[in-house]
Amino acid sequence: MTEVSKITLIGHSGWGPVEEAYEERLTISAAEVTYRYHPIKATAENVAHRWRYWTDGPALANAFENLAAVVVDLVNKEVVPSTLDAPELEFLVVYTDRKRQRRSLF
Repeated sequence: MTEVSKITLIGHSGWGPVEEAYEERLTISAAEVTYRYHPIKATAENVAHRWRYWTDGPALANAFENLAAVVVDLVNKEVVPSTLDAPELEFLVVYTDRKRQRRSLF
């Protein structure tokens, strides 16, 4: 049986000037969480940044299992839930056999 190896959430800024526009990615696995903020146009106030947290403790692994069940259910639903105002949020699920599933919500 294939299991979820990681989940990535990709978000984009909503309506506004290009100086404030950005893309961000949050990637979660059983042992690591990474975040990347990438401005569309870098300015002194809108700079790129990233961080990473990793552990071999059971708390993140248990939280990841619970999150994976919810996200896989959301990605596989036929009905599109109304969840966001303007920007797109993309869910990318990667399985242990390298199969990928994507779903974008608006």
